[in-house]
Amino acid sequence: MAIVLVEACVFLIIATFGLRAKLARLIPRSIRLASAAGIGLFIAFVGLQANQGIGLVGPDPDTLVTLAACTSRNSVTGACTDGIMQSPTFWLGLVGFLITCYGLMKDIKGSMIYGILFVTLISWIRHTSVTVFPDTPLGDTRYKYFKNVVDFHKIESTLGAISFVNFNRSEVWVALFTLLYVDILATTGTLYTMAELGGFTDEKGGFQGEYVAYMVDAGTSIVGSTLGVSPIATYIESSAGIREGGRTGLTAILVGFYFFLSIFFIPLFSSVPPWAIGPSLVMVGALMMKVIKDIEWDNIKEGVPAFVTILLMPLTYSISNGIIGGIGMYIALSLYDYGVWWFKWLIKIKKMVSREQNQVSASIAADRIVEVL
Repeated sequence: MAIVLVEACVFLIIATFGLRAKLARLIPRSIRLASAAGIGLFIAFVGLQANQGIGLVGPDPDTLVTLAACTSRNSVTGACTDGIMQSPTFWLGLVGFLITCYGLMKDIKGSMIYGILFVTLISWIRHTSVTVFPDTPLGDTRYKYFKNVVDFHKIESTLGAISFVNFNRSEVWVALFTLLYVDILATTGTLYTMAELGGFTDEKGGFQGEYVAYMVDAGTSIVGSTLGVSPIATYIESSAGIREGGRTGLTAILVGFYFFLSIFFIPLFSSVPPWAIGPSLVMVGALMMKVIKDIEWDNIKEGVPAFVTILLMPLTYSISNGIIGGIGMYIALSLYDYGVWWFKWLIKIKKMVSREQNQVSASIAADRIVEVL
């Protein structure tokens, strides 16, 4: 926890001096736009997996990823062993996805919530093929906890559990630097993407209130690390709220209030199955793809780095890897232009030096002629 706290403090210092905003402006526009699409594919890919979504895709020893939605999987590898495309939970999740789609088509507010609620309520019914409480010892334990409805977990074991005893080891500083650059790139890219989806960004890559937004994002990281809870940062799921019309700070206040209330209803919220949440993640991913129309695909220098950014985010399971790959490709493709510019500058300097030498030589020759005369 100590390393996360130190990283959060450094993160806050960087935000205080406005370095994150300057970093966001240094990122080429094509990569900033591609980040939104890459993040969309990333969360859609998460929503398609079994552990966190509807389970349409799964691991494969030959092709890495393949079609799944199976009835049984290998407990070690997670690969399908039987019943491909026969998973009842997948088909229930698909119905929830269609409900969300129809609601968005008719511009019904809260369409994603309706889809999640439908699937969740059906999954809470026991003794069915889609229940989240199967007739197993684990299912019985989950159902018993679910019936509590209200419960509260204290954080005594994590609150303030900070130790700096291992900070004399090089491994700790390597981990600190890794967390720092990943956090800076990932959360900065995510925050800009949310601003882009909300229509708040300008041509220079900034948006109104960005300094305060970066400060709050960094400050909450310190609060979370001190409390020992899950990392607090700007999350890509915020795009769902933006899609539903959230545009002001009042949205964040209400969301925070409801999060506070949810602390006391952990038995209910922890029983929401992944196949109820997965469809909304896929839908959010689809909505985030609209930004790719603004990328100059005919310009190879802009299009290729953007494509690399989009490609690497879901395939490497990392937002920061996508941004780094896109920036690296952009720099590599810009080397030719920089080389030509330096070559022309050197030629220009050489011509200026030659001109000055000719003028000096002519002046010396004139002086000698005068002396002879």
